[in-house]
Amino acid sequence: MDPKITALNRLRGALRQSFTKLENYIKQSASEDKVVLETKLTKVGTIRRKLHELQKRYYELPPDADLTETDEAISKMETFLEEMEVSFKYLISEHNIDDKSAKLNIKENKTEELLTVNFPYIPLPQFSGKYEEFGNFKCQFISLIEDNDRLSNTEKLNYLKSSLTGEAKLIQTTYESLLKAIEDRYENRRAIVDSQILRLIKLEKLNYESAEDLRKLLDTVKKI
Repeated sequence: MDPKITALNRLRGALRQSFTKLENYIKQSASEDKVVLETKLTKVGTIRRKLHELQKRYYELPPDADLTETDEAISKMETFLEEMEVSFKYLISEHNIDDKSAKLNIKENKTEELLTVNFPYIPLPQFSGKYEEFGNFKCQFISLIEDNDRLSNTEKLNYLKSSLTGEAKLIQTTYESLLKAIEDRYENRRAIVDSQILRLIKLEKLNYESAEDLRKLLDTVKKI
């Protein structure tokens, strides 16, 4: 046999050994380490490049050289390398899915931790039925209770009932209709204006126009 063919066959045998090691690695137990899998995938690419270079050297031999067996062997190796590449890529993709799931679980755990944090206690706003107080009560209640998506309507109804005192507590219905009934009854601009005028009329008269009394009167009017 031509010494050149013998040398090339030895190189082909060495590549075959490297290929067989990767093949056995997949068949026996692929590593769970993503970095190792990526390294093996790179090795597949390296073997393929060397195989193509070896094929070129075979084709540089004299025309009378019989390369039938060589062509078949190289063709099989190329097919196996393609299958091996797919196998490694699949295993790596499985790792990517696991990584995403792990990150998602970490995110969910952090969210749960945030939700279970004990925040400072905020008392429920109270509403007794005074028209002039309804606007402030409504803003606070909506912020604390109404906009809280983690509360059911039953829980919101209990909170709303707990917030009502006096005349406002007499309204009994479901949560949504109760909130609407309170709005319809107390979000009455004319009634609010009348209530504020009445409070102004009831202001205590000043016997002496001292600076302190005038300041108190001004503060009271601002609150109205």
